[in-house]
Amino acid sequence: MLICVPYTRIVDATQVFTSFYEGQVKYVKLHDDWDYTRYFQERWDAGQTFINLEHDTVPWPGAPEVLWACEKPWCVFGYTMKVEEKTGSSLGCTKFSAVFMAQLPNVWQDMLVCGYWPENAWAHCDSWLYDYATKRGIRPHLHLPSVLNANPRYLGQPRPGP
Repeated sequence: MLICVPYTRIVDATQVFTSFYEGQVKYVKLHDDWDYTRYFQERWDAGQTFINLEHDTVPWPGAPEVLWACEKPWCVFGYTMKVEEKTGSSLGCTKFSAVFMAQLPNVWQDMLVCGYWPENAWAHCDSWLYDYATKRGIRPHLHLPSVLNANPRYLGQPRPGP
């Protein structure tokens, strides 16, 4: 199993969680607004199935194993218990299989070329991928229960329920 953690600053809870996966985690430092997109392009170029775990996401114990064992090519955990259409756009804890990447070989290159978002491009990777894939008939496989977005800016906000 390969868990990739792109980060600017890893929250403590995510760091503790990943410590249980020694030897299976690859940390990738991001420096600018477009580094998240370039990171995905590099993962796509490698063509190896991986789990993307964002630096402020805390899965429940066993969540990566559930994604890894699933036969679906694109598996996601949302951040709330409420199942919604756009929940599939979450990148916080997502498995991308080699099969999925082969189906969308140009997704990140197209985003880089498009350059539509001059600022905060990283914040649009999720919606870009979701829209790009679903327009081509590819939908994510949603797993429950959800994972925690531990970004301090969101922790104090009320969470929608079922």
